[in-house]
Amino acid sequence: MSQRHSFLARFFQENFTLVTPLVPNNIHSNRRGLTAPTTNATLGYTFVATPALVADTHITMAREVGNRTIPFNKSIRDFGVDIRPASTEINVAISGTSVLT
Repeated sequence: MSQRHSFLARFFQENFTLVTPLVPNNIHSNRRGLTAPTTNATLGYTFVATPALVADTHITMAREVGNRTIPFNKSIRDFGVDIRPASTEINVAISGTSVLT
């Protein structure tokens, strides 16, 4: 354009995968894995009115929408904890006196 006006345009796009495997039998190792397309764009305009007065304007857009690649386990048994109840028997005992009025 001219020495007093300048424009800038920048565009960046990347698809990435973050892998964080779960360590068997360790609930503290659960981290999220992510697969996401990332987009970033910037437009800029600079106006030099005088050597001491510069107007610089930028507008930036960023977007990241991802999917979890490692879903959280549904129960502690999924972490390898052996859950075996001592008994499946249920005992219920009610004792006392009831007075109806």
